[in-house]
Amino acid sequence: MSFLDSMAAQPLWVQIWLSWMAFGAFLLPLLLFIWRETWLPASIIFMTHTLNSFAVMYLFKWLGYVKLLGFPHLVFWGPLIWYLVRLIRRESLPIWATRIFWVLITTITVSLVFDLVDTIRYVLGERTKAI
Repeated sequence: MSFLDSMAAQPLWVQIWLSWMAFGAFLLPLLLFIWRETWLPASIIFMTHTLNSFAVMYLFKWLGYVKLLGFPHLVFWGPLIWYLVRLIRRESLPIWATRIFWVLITTITVSLVFDLVDTIRYVLGERTKAI
């Protein structure tokens, strides 16, 4: 089963959450390229997403659709959140850019809660396929 087939087989609430992730964490930050002062953070966001995607796909090919797929999110998105929060606090940014950053931070933080729980469950021996 492919990665996309595995995601499509998830419960409706997971599919809705994944759709929100596609918008809130991946598409909405494209707007950050509008403002010159947010080009670097936008580039860092997309570099982080790219590395994360490669890591998730590698784990999927190696292990299948398991709860450990959230581990790369912890590795890449944890530092990204730290960077973005510090950026917002120290920089004077356009109001809409700041709002986009907060949507991204909130979305990723919620995802990280799920990912942390799933990773802990996997490490503790729960090897069932991810829901």
